[in-house]
Amino acid sequence: MAAKKLSAKATSQYLISLSAQNITTRDANYFACCRSNFFGTEWNIYDSGQLPDKAEHPDNVRKHLAHIEYEFNLFGLNGPRKMDVAVPRLTKGGRASVIRSIDD
Repeated sequence: MAAKKLSAKATSQYLISLSAQNITTRDANYFACCRSNFFGTEWNIYDSGQLPDKAEHPDNVRKHLAHIEYEFNLFGLNGPRKMDVAVPRLTKGGRASVIRSIDD
């Protein structure tokens, strides 16, 4: 598994792939994107589905795989930041619930 930071973005954004050789959204090994807010205190991980405003069908919209929040810690005082992580609930069959955004 490998990740690549996308440059020229207003917020931090990483592509996550199963192959370190070709980390692009067009590669078959690409499976997720990790995006932060401006301050880097909130991160969202999405699968390789389409953006809500570009998907032709609702089933093609990207799935929300995880949400991570860090407590704001200016200058790194008081030790490491606290972190909360939310992931979709598993069904009785052991499958993850599907969470899709209706907008970006």
